[in-house]
Amino acid sequence: FTTGNCAIIDFYYLMEERHVRLKLKQSGRVFDAIMFKIDKRVKEKIITGNKINILYKIEENIWRDFKTIQLVILDLF
Repeated sequence: FTTGNCAIIDFYYLMEERHVRLKLKQSGRVFDAIMFKIDKRVKEKIITGNKINILYKIEENIWRDFKTIQLVILDLF
């Protein structure tokens, strides 16, 4: 899937900044997303308030018996 004009509301890095978890807002809706194996190009775009376009897949995230839907970002631009 692709979605454009997503505002970065919040983010934090995981695993010594190799992955990033983001909270994105688009058209009034808020989504949780994660991106794995990020590089310098991606880090330069991840700034709170920035608007990005994302290429992603949807997955069910299960953590401590709690299920949520998350976007797994494959690329952003």
